[in-house]
Amino acid sequence: MNKGSSRPWWMALLLAVMGSALACWTLESFRVLDWGHGVARTALLALLIAAGLAVLHGAPGRAWTWTQQPRWVAGLLAIATAYLCVSTVAQGMASFQEIRRGREIGFDQGRFCYRAARMIGMGLNPYAHAVVLDTTEYPMALQALQRGPCYESGPRADLGRILAEGFGRDFNARRFDGLIPKIANRTGCATARLRVESFGLKYGPSLLAAYLPFVLVWDQAGILAANLLFLGVACLFTWRLGWRAGHRSILLALVPLIAFLLPSHLRHNTFANPATDIIPTALLVAAWALIEDDREVIGAVLLALGFAAKLAPGLFYLPLLLRCRGRAQVVFAGTLALILGPFLVWDWRGLVTNLFLFNFLRDTDSTALLHGLGWLATKVIQGLCVLVSVAALVYAHRRRYDFTGFLTFLLVVHGAAIASGKTFHNNYLIWIPHLLGLAMVVGLARDSTTSSQNQYPVHDHRSPNGLRG
Repeated sequence: MNKGSSRPWWMALLLAVMGSALACWTLESFRVLDWGHGVARTALLALLIAAGLAVLHGAPGRAWTWTQQPRWVAGLLAIATAYLCVSTVAQGMASFQEIRRGREIGFDQGRFCYRAARMIGMGLNPYAHAVVLDTTEYPMALQALQRGPCYESGPRADLGRILAEGFGRDFNARRFDGLIPKIANRTGCATARLRVESFGLKYGPSLLAAYLPFVLVWDQAGILAANLLFLGVACLFTWRLGWRAGHRSILLALVPLIAFLLPSHLRHNTFANPATDIIPTALLVAAWALIEDDREVIGAVLLALGFAAKLAPGLFYLPLLLRCRGRAQVVFAGTLALILGPFLVWDWRGLVTNLFLFNFLRDTDSTALLHGLGWLATKVIQGLCVLVSVAALVYAHRRRYDFTGFLTFLLVVHGAAIASGKTFHNNYLIWIPHLLGLAMVVGLARDSTTSSQNQYPVHDHRSPNGLRG
């Protein structure tokens, strides 16, 4: 080791603590800066992504060489991780027990998934083009349609919401009488007609399949039980990715796990008022970790499940297929066909409209940067975001989707997609913390993970050049 270039272990620890504190403070700020703060939210997101990229590409072992650190450093991080795990489980169990005692499940995402699971159990299609399940979007769409030239008749927005909420409680089909507004059948009204067919479930069939057995056992509380289980899955595979990226250092493997569990409002969204993308995130992180471990077939299955759970972030992980062999790609396509096929046969128009077209049909809201902007400014921002995403994809492709290349792409495309989207809700934020933690791991590790064949050098724990776990 070149002693002149070495830095004491506490500098690595200080860098990790400062980075974690900055990321946590920024993520916590989204609790306060929510509705009406689209510009500030996008600026905070850009800060997070820029910091992650700076650590990923500016701090790797090319610039830093660490001496051995005492075992108590890893011990402290292990205690911190254990505390976060225990407190998270305790929070989840407390919310589970509250709902078991009769509190209604809060927030729209958890409530809609619960209702959709019940609908499937009753033989009803939550994606049907003539169903009203999304009682958040429904009254807003009614108001917008009533101001347009294509609207002919329908209920008042407030009455329509009451009727739709009633259907969500008892699924009495008679409530549908007059619930779907009538749109004129003339040129120029195609978008309005699609809008009235987009009131079904906005989350994919594999998410519904994940919730269904838990709802059957614990009713509403099953949503919390499923979230808790999949949070554990996400933690396990986040740790696994950190272990690989950190050259099997126990110390470094804990960093992305802490980053994932630290933001309190993300845990709150997962349990107290369930509005969370924890299930698709867990499936996608697991797929990435398994593909890194060269277990491509099962990784492809989980990748298909993650994509079929929620279009975003599932879409962002699909380039992983380009580093897989043909068999894994066939398995991915087959799994996706098995998941989506029955619903395409049942009501293809409703599935396509609710899962795919809805993202283009919906209005912006005040959580997004685009809210209130003119057509030209919107197109410029979206065009720039597409360009940087394509540039990041080209960079990852040239590196054959190795760990650093793919992580760079994920950071960029997540930031660009959220910044250019019509909404920026807090449940999107759970897509990002583990990526920031993994960027920190690569930054603190002595060697960057550049091999496209997943060959990560393993440092002996006694080596003065490696981080001892």
